[in-house]
Amino acid sequence: MSNNIAVVASNAWYIYNFRRDLLLELSKRYKKVFVVVGYDGYENNVSEISNNIEVVDSSLDRKSTGIVKNLRLLYFYYSFLKNNNVSFALNFTIKPNVFSGAACRNRTDHLMITNQLLYQMS
Repeated sequence: MSNNIAVVASNAWYIYNFRRDLLLELSKRYKKVFVVVGYDGYENNVSEISNNIEVVDSSLDRKSTGIVKNLRLLYFYYSFLKNNNVSFALNFTIKPNVFSGAACRNRTDHLMITNQLLYQMS
């Protein structure tokens, strides 16, 4: 397994205001911490928390119910996890939780952590 972790949420504001201490601790323990969010203006604040935090735009449309946009989002999460060799995904907020969880489910070497519970996806 690699030493990369992904923190997935709807927007950077949520991560910066509610998960800043978690990111700081994860950045000490993991080689690379990916924060996968829809851009909202707080992404620079999040990336300044530590040098090994990389903020990635998921182009998440929080209010979209269109099947095409949702399938693109699912494909984005799946390919992102695969291409960046992410071992763990911490999912926060409902839409990223569902779609990132589905992407983890299709990758047997990933673990998904959601709502403080650990699920091995196999």
